[in-house]
Amino acid sequence: MTERKIGRSIPFKYVNENQKLELSGIAAMYIHEYPRAEELFKKQYDLLYKAQSEEGRSIHKGAPLQNWGVVLIEVNNISEGLIKIAAAFIEDLITSSLQEVIEGSASKALSAFDVSEADKRDIEGMVKSKIESDKDIFDPELIAKEIVRIEDDKILILNISKPQPEIRLLEKIGKKLSGTFQQRVFVGGSYRNIVLLRKMSDIVRDLGYEPQLVGDVLKDEIAQKKLDEEDMHGICMEITDECNYAIFEVSFSNGHMMEIEHCHSMKNEGKSMEVLLLWQILYPEPKIRPPISQMLLAKKFQKKEYDNLTNLAGVIKEFLP
Repeated sequence: MTERKIGRSIPFKYVNENQKLELSGIAAMYIHEYPRAEELFKKQYDLLYKAQSEEGRSIHKGAPLQNWGVVLIEVNNISEGLIKIAAAFIEDLITSSLQEVIEGSASKALSAFDVSEADKRDIEGMVKSKIESDKDIFDPELIAKEIVRIEDDKILILNISKPQPEIRLLEKIGKKLSGTFQQRVFVGGSYRNIVLLRKMSDIVRDLGYEPQLVGDVLKDEIAQKKLDEEDMHGICMEITDECNYAIFEVSFSNGHMMEIEHCHSMKNEGKSMEVLLLWQILYPEPKIRPPISQMLLAKKFQKKEYDNLTNLAGVIKEFLP
C-alpha cells in the first residue's frame, strides 16, 4: 500500500490560540489542577476539530487528545483516558508509519498499558485501510472506539479486518521479549552451529540491539519440556513478528527455513522487516562457499559472506543502522 502524505497542519490563524490553550493546560496539569487542565485540553481539541470544517480537511489533533487522556487517567477515568490516547496514536498514524511514531508519546503511553508492537501494527493496518476507503479521517475517537476495547484498565485490540487469534503463545507462557520492536533482531540458523549463533547474538547486543535467539529466549521452557514441537513453531513465528530485523546464518541448511519463509511473507505483505542471510566461506580467494539452495539465493534479502569473526562483526555492523 502506498503511504499517502496529507497536509494536516494547524491553520495559521489558530496557531496562537492553540498554543496558549496547550501551554495553559500543561501548566494546570503540572500543579494537579486536573479539572481545569481537562477543560483547557477539551477547548484545544474543539478548536482544532471545528477548524477542520472551515478548512475542508483533517487537522492533526494528537496533542490535546494525548494530554486530555493523561489527565483523565490521573483522575482515575482510565477507560476514557485510554480511548483518548489511542485516538492520539491514530492521529499520528494517519500521516506517518508506525516506524516513524513508535517512540512518540502516544505510542509510549500505550506501551505502559501493555499494548505490544504487534498490536500497534494491527492498529496501523486498520488505520491505513480506513484511509483508503474514507480518504480522510476527521474524528479519530470514532475509530479508536471501533478497534479497541477497554477491559480491566487494559486495551484489547479488536481486529476488524481478520479473525482475532485465541491467545498468543508468548502471552500464554508469560514470556515478554526484551527491548522494543525497533531494537529487536531475530537471530536464526542451525543449532548445530549454536556457538556461532550465540557469538552473533553478542555482536548484535554490543551494537545496542536486542538479539532474539529462540534457544536462549525460551531456555527455561525448553529445559522444563513445557513446549511441544507445534508450540515451538508457533512461538518462533511470533518472535519473528516482534522483530524489526532478522539475521540468518545459512551455512547449514536445517533449522531456519520456516522462519525465513515467514520473513519473506511479511516483506511481501509490505512490512518493514530487514533480513540478512549470512554464510561462511573457507577462503577469501578462491571463494569456496557451502552448498546453499537456489530458493534461498533467490530471496530478495541482503546476502553477505564472511570468513572470520572480525569479518562477521563488520558485516552485521554494516547491516544494522
